[in-house]
Amino acid sequence: MRLLETRNPSELTEHPLNLRIYGNAEDDEMTASVRENGVYTPLVVTSDGVVVSGHRRRRAAISAGLAEVPVTVLAETSGVEIEKLVILLNTQREKTVIEKAREFKELAAIHKKIAAEIQKAGGTIKGKGRAEDIAAKAVGTSRRTANKAAEVVEHIETLRAAGKEDEADALTEKLNVSVAAAHSEIADPPASKATPEQRVIPEHLKEIFANHKEFGSACSLISRAKKVVEKLVGLPSGQSIPVNQVIADLKNASRSIKHSEPHATCPTCNGSGGNCLTCNGRLYVTKDVYSQLREQER
Repeated sequence: MRLLETRNPSELTEHPLNLRIYGNAEDDEMTASVRENGVYTPLVVTSDGVVVSGHRRRRAAISAGLAEVPVTVLAETSGVEIEKLVILLNTQREKTVIEKAREFKELAAIHKKIAAEIQKAGGTIKGKGRAEDIAAKAVGTSRRTANKAAEVVEHIETLRAAGKEDEADALTEKLNVSVAAAHSEIADPPASKATPEQRVIPEHLKEIFANHKEFGSACSLISRAKKVVEKLVGLPSGQSIPVNQVIADLKNASRSIKHSEPHATCPTCNGSGGNCLTCNGRLYVTKDVYSQLREQER
């Protein structure tokens, strides 16, 4: 980095990667602060005036009518290195799940590019770990969770592109609560999403499948209970709650309910029961049994 300089914020340009990940929404609170106090933390920019860190400060400075802002100019202008810094230097904002998922996706691609460039030049890659592992660690999650979140975000963006804003908003809300739940929403095959009314259910099994919605309601209640417990732990009188054990027990209860839900007429005995070992004479199979059946049986 070079010595501190001042630049006209209107003459600086935003990095396109920042727009892809974080958008360009105005921050009214920051604008008010900059209007009153100015910009104290220097923006980080490239030698040709592309903002690497400080995009919101730049927008706030322009809105506040400032003619100059302090900047630190990077000596390094390599494309992928700059892209990496756009994400790694962006530590001040409170990020959404969607933003972290985008960070993961971009960082993984960046690390793959860097590794390819090093190998092409005949160099040796230092350290261990896959690009996705490194990227997931940088955003503070596991590779598996990060990949699931990225898939959900891609689905949300597809919905928005198709004009399905309500569906996109609902999935976004679910993602902010639970990555696993949101991913399950898009990963379930259509057959498993079908309601009892949409399935072809033998007459003698309709009563069993009539309570389908109750299983979902029970799991929703458990999910709300988990949130209540987490809030209680934040109270002085709630510190004694063995929260990890309580949450684990609730998760196990929810999992057991989901796995026990009547899912489909038994494919082995076709719902006739008797001594069928697949359904143990219940005439139907539960979700956990269904998932373990061979594809031909399904």
